[in-house]
Amino acid sequence: MSKQLVVKALNLLSEDLKTEKPKSKKVKNKTVLSTNKYGIQKQKKKLQKLAEQKRKNRAVLEQKMKSSIEDYKEKFLVDRTEENVQILQLLRQLKPKSSAAQKIIDFHYKQQARQLFEPEAEEPVSESILFPVEDKKKKKKK
Repeated sequence: MSKQLVVKALNLLSEDLKTEKPKSKKVKNKTVLSTNKYGIQKQKKKLQKLAEQKRKNRAVLEQKMKSSIEDYKEKFLVDRTEENVQILQLLRQLKPKSSAAQKIIDFHYKQQARQLFEPEAEEPVSESILFPVEDKKKKKKK
């Protein structure tokens, strides 16, 4: 019987722990009117104007966001595949003039011929300061 009482007590405690702390709502900081005897009406009007300006600013920002989203949708979510296909078909029909193509081909052939038949530049032989006699002998052998 004592085991059952302990189990029930533990169950009740665990339920209490789960529901013990409800989330409290955050309270916004409101600007408080001063406690001065004079100037309360002016201060109240100023606070009302500030609140109205904040509301207007929020409305303007929301309108800007909505308009920018709509602009994006208009520009980028439009299906342009048909236009692109038409442009590709026009590009396929375009052909270069045969004379221009022949000039390009001749130019490339000439460049390749120059690269094949140009002799390679000989590397300059560095003369050593220590053995000038041996350098002269090497030059004579060539």
